[in-house]
Amino acid sequence: MKKISFLLLFFIASCIYGQEVFNGDFETWVIDTLCEHPDEWQTQQDSECATLSTIKETDAQHGDFSLKLFTADTDCFGFAVLGEVYGSSEGELPVFKGIPWSQTVDTLHFWLKSEIQTGDSGLVIVQLSVGGNVFDMQFFSITQSYNNWTEIKLGFNPLQIQPDSLFIGFVSSSPTDMGGNPIAGTWIMIDNVYLTLGSLGAQFTVPNYSFENWSYVQIEDPAGWTSSNYWIAGYGIANVTKTTDSHSGDYAARLEVIQFHEYIVQGILSNGDNIDEHGGIPYTNEPEFFLGAYKYSPVGTDTAFIHIDFKKDGNYIAGNSIQITTPGSINFVEFDISTNLFLAPDTMRIYAISGKNVGSVLIIDDFDLLGGNVGVENISIIPNHFAYPMPVSDYFYISYYENISDNAYIKIYDIGGKVVREINNLELYKTENRDIKISVSDLAPGTYIYEMLTGEKTINGKLLIVR
Repeated sequence: MKKISFLLLFFIASCIYGQEVFNGDFETWVIDTLCEHPDEWQTQQDSECATLSTIKETDAQHGDFSLKLFTADTDCFGFAVLGEVYGSSEGELPVFKGIPWSQTVDTLHFWLKSEIQTGDSGLVIVQLSVGGNVFDMQFFSITQSYNNWTEIKLGFNPLQIQPDSLFIGFVSSSPTDMGGNPIAGTWIMIDNVYLTLGSLGAQFTVPNYSFENWSYVQIEDPAGWTSSNYWIAGYGIANVTKTTDSHSGDYAARLEVIQFHEYIVQGILSNGDNIDEHGGIPYTNEPEFFLGAYKYSPVGTDTAFIHIDFKKDGNYIAGNSIQITTPGSINFVEFDISTNLFLAPDTMRIYAISGKNVGSVLIIDDFDLLGGNVGVENISIIPNHFAYPMPVSDYFYISYYENISDNAYIKIYDIGGKVVREINNLELYKTENRDIKISVSDLAPGTYIYEMLTGEKTINGKLLIVR
């Protein structure tokens, strides 16, 4: 058996054979334009649906552009709102939050073109609030098709109360959860939106009232990879980013769990064009090992995942993964796991998930595949350390197959991430055969994590104490 270090494996594979995992070192990042949306208005955030349902039109009643909202299918319809829409319990209306607005108004004006399919209807929503309390909410249905630009006037706020918040929404089809029946082909075009009060001649325009200003929704992802940024780019945020905190080279990928309004969004990165079970890329080699490096900073008792799987004819045939619970370290942890392949695949998928607790961060780098018919042939990889016995009662030993630096230390963490033991001057704990002997007789039975840092390497593992 030939023992070879991770760094030597990586150097040989990358310099002589090239990367087997495309852009697995995350050095190349690309900016992808997903769609375009009108400034100041919240629109469809699913970029695939937004491309179909939210359209900048040059057929305008005022200025150069108007907004077209299109229904592609039951689940993909166009909407544009001034303000924000929050989820609701099943059977209840969504919660609408408006923009700051202090002008007393009682009529909404806009210009409309439309084509409404039989059985469908567009929707207009107006809501006024003061002090966080809604005092007027009106829903207006668009049931008629208009071939030419037509001015629509909708009255509300009969008591002419002064608000501090205004919400306006346009929807191409009333959603099913609001009693509607979206039908493909329905569309509405909106332009020149303003409000008035009674007989006063003054017009109070809303932000970007004639849809003249538009911006591109863009994401930056590693080339050849797709991330959870795809879900949230429309809100101007990202949770998978490029970082210079790398294991090698200039960059690594940083995945973070974030909270956006009431939603928790995990940091997810997958090779190929999807981040679901349909992801992955065409692949026919038969590697033995999946290599990589990670650094994890969990919040609480969180768990990150790095996974690889292989399919043939759409069926899962092999795979493996690591679950990462070890508390954060300033150094990268290197891993190599078996692919468990026993026949040639046609698809290979790699994905990483940062956990589920807000603030947990997973940094990944240098993913690659080796062994089998890939790269360096006939290599047997053995771990660079071994801990025994497991489970343990009073003492356990760590056999480490490389030199231990003078400033090396060992930490033991409980399952909550608290350091319960720190051992320095490891030379004092070595036995005759150079193993490191550690007493845990004063620790309560349970599951712990041990971590040893020596030089630039960090090793870790699970420790089970029973008595």
